[in-house]
Amino acid sequence: KNSVSSHVPFPEKMDCFIKDEDGFIYAEDCDDVFNYADIDINTKLATCGFLRPLFQNNENDNILGGIQDLAARYLYDNAVMFKEERVNMDENGNEKVLMVSDNGFNYGIHTWSVQIKASDVHLQEIGVISTHSEVAGFRFGDMTLENGLKGASELGARAIYGNELLSGSSYYASYNDNNNTRCDKDLSKMEMHRIGWCQGDIIKVELNLRKGHVRFYLNGKKVRKVISLQNNKTWYPVISFSGNCEYELIHYE
Repeated sequence: KNSVSSHVPFPEKMDCFIKDEDGFIYAEDCDDVFNYADIDINTKLATCGFLRPLFQNNENDNILGGIQDLAARYLYDNAVMFKEERVNMDENGNEKVLMVSDNGFNYGIHTWSVQIKASDVHLQEIGVISTHSEVAGFRFGDMTLENGLKGASELGARAIYGNELLSGSSYYASYNDNNNTRCDKDLSKMEMHRIGWCQGDIIKVELNLRKGHVRFYLNGKKVRKVISLQNNKTWYPVISFSGNCEYELIHYE
């Protein structure tokens, strides 16, 4: 009774509610106060575990199939689907193309792989952003053809892996939503970046929100170390480029 609030994942917020005679609080009273980000990871994992007993008895495959479908939609939605938006960067009509997935990730581990079908000499970037943008006709304050997502503070927190054949630069970087730099590492001297991104290369993104970091791979090889992410954010997969580039999403899970 009196200790019930000490066993929830966010006890510091419970004192603002009136408890019933048994010491409990009703969920509908909490909707406007609790956010998903307040729930600790152990509670989330335990909730997923409640579904497991349902699959130990296969008497009704239709019902179990429906439960499995709902669970996949609302608990395990790993889908990545890029939608293209074009941003005019200057008065000459030069464009930066952003492709952002509508499905954002709050927790868990998510991976996706993109194959470069056509490459250009201009900057290309792959990663995640925390602000889903409807960017058609929108002008980013500090974003240029040269600095790309590094300068796109309007997109919130972001972690990106980039390459530009024209300048021979390769890097990865991570920023908070206030634009403070968490990491900005020059990768151009690594052997794997001696040439840069070319047609046929495969870039894999591994987003680990249990540990709060992201790792990039180039053709199956790790790109240096993991880079940390700002906590309590929703992360949207993104691709940014200029010029004649084409990409194919070949895998996600």
